[in-house]
Amino acid sequence: MSLSGACPGTLIPQLTTGVASGPLVLLGGLLGGILYSRFGKPLLGQVQNRNLMEKPTVFKSLNVKQEHATVVYEVICLAMLGSLTHYFPDKIDLLAPSIVGGLLIGFSQVASLVLTSGALGISSAYEQLGDLFWWVEGSVLEGRKAPRPSIKATAFAAGTALGSWGLLGFLRLPAPTSDLEISAARAIVGGVLLTFGSRLAGGCTSGHGISGMSQLSISSIITVVAMFGGGVALTPIIQ
Repeated sequence: MSLSGACPGTLIPQLTTGVASGPLVLLGGLLGGILYSRFGKPLLGQVQNRNLMEKPTVFKSLNVKQEHATVVYEVICLAMLGSLTHYFPDKIDLLAPSIVGGLLIGFSQVASLVLTSGALGISSAYEQLGDLFWWVEGSVLEGRKAPRPSIKATAFAAGTALGSWGLLGFLRLPAPTSDLEISAARAIVGGVLLTFGSRLAGGCTSGHGISGMSQLSISSIITVVAMFGGGVALTPIIQ
């Protein structure tokens, strides 16, 4: 994310709003999906202790009721929100307050659960495109017969792109005024690591940060801490 200036989800509106680095990050992301499909999945298969692949929650591990743990989590979120709002207030030229934007992102989780029976997440779309690449390669070049991989997450990502484009055009929402100055090599390499890393972690900022943390998943909390910790550590090196 520090290299590419995007996550798997935010890359989509970057493409529809014309951010210059978007297509190159997408190219890297697709390459990362192809590489993960062939080389990343076997890494997960080598884990001997299958319990490590499970996703325990905070309330189950502490043996407390889910509603009690959720209340504590919400209080922590509200305290953080109040502190951030006080010390880092919004700029005056925003279309909507950042709190409203965050709530809309959260409500999109509800829409995803109701309409698709699945949690919000984008990074799996890149994995599916990687699966599809190797499926085509095996079918066309080697003549193997295998069922086509699922494209459910890919269809969801395509819907995200259509929604972003529709909001930008039909509602005349303003495009981002700032551009990202990222070299071609950095954008592509960042895109590869973005996809490969998020799939190896089992999710990205939407899959873990929104879906997983809302379910109080321990693995999601650890992953989100690692995401931002890595970004904070890498930024001064890049600069």
